Amino acid sequence: MVLQTADFPSVTIVTPSFNQGTFIEQTILSVINQSYPNIEYIIMDGGSTDGTIDIIKKYEKHISYWESKEDNGQTHAINKGFRMAMGEYVGWLNSDDWLEPFAVSKIISCFQLNKNIGTVYGHLNIVDESGKVIGTRTNPVLNGIHDFLNGEDSIIQIGSFHRKNLLDKYGYLDESLNYAMDYELWMRIWMVSKLNNLKDWLVKYRILETSISNKNHLKQKVLWLKISIKYCKYYNNSIISIFINIIKILIPQFFYKKLLTIYIKNKR
Repeated sequence: MVLQTADFPSVTIVTPSFNQGTFIEQTILSVINQSYPNIEYIIMDGGSTDGTIDIIKKYEKHISYWESKEDNGQTHAINKGFRMAMGEYVGWLNSDDWLEPFAVSKIISCFQLNKNIGTVYGHLNIVDESGKVIGTRTNPVLNGIHDFLNGEDSIIQIGSFHRKNLLDKYGYLDESLNYAMDYELWMRIWMVSKLNNLKDWLVKYRILETSISNKNHLKQKVLWLKISIKYCKYYNNSIISIFINIIKILIPQFFYKKLLTIYIKNKR
């Protein structure tokens, strides 16, 4: 029996964009050339003036919906896309990153193996402006909420996907958290489901001087701390994790790593 597109669970990918004409074509091609056959692709552009729109129009027959109008920033754009998404699973892909060809197929297979999984994520290659690989990120499997709260374990947002029904029920991205909206979303999803590291190469993440998280690393860390404090009340014995997170922000990394080594030895 030959499977039809409708036999595959639907997936929605949202790309927020603003003046990324240099890179967005590669992003678009990585989505429309996925091996997975049932993808709804939404591009929410914030009113680009650099040639981005011409590129979107070039591929618009492969794009389910796109718009170009002023918005309130990246998180607002993603939420607009999520709210109109028809997919059973959703994720966002920034307009300077790109998915590996079989990424979506692997992710959906993982979701279908365990109905308790709310988020799936994986490994990534870090590339420079030219697309040259300059590093990798392979986060360890999450060992527990305390490691997550203290910042030792985390989730790779780029290439991560979520069950849409969880976002519908428990809320979309918090638009007040411009640098840590993904971290707060994971906290909420973790409270009601499982998070799964696929341990496979799913995406290439481009590092730019203009990247939001690259320019605002300290602000991001402080927001992570605030979010950890907010959610620690839902988990037993989490005060130590919060204390470690405070130390990470207030003292230099060299001394932090020394203290962390001592803490881990004592914990064992």
